[in-house]
Amino acid sequence: MTRIIKTLAIDVPEGLDVISTIEDGEIILFGGEDCLKYLRLPKGQWKILSVEDDVIQLLPESKEVAIKDGWISD
Repeated sequence: MTRIIKTLAIDVPEGLDVISTIEDGEIILFGGEDCLKYLRLPKGQWKILSVEDDVIQLLPESKEVAIKDGWISD
């Protein structure tokens, strides 16, 4: 059973909502009233695990990378 060891946590900017990851998981896109903003993520490709209490939890897109780098157990 796969177990999550750690995640990359990022606060959602005030007044914005998480829309999606873009550019193959390298950027998070945010939207608000009449605006779009983005945040470039650390090197690699990421996927959104959850968004709760204005915190985004991310994991590497590749399961192999996540295991090798200690993000999840196999």
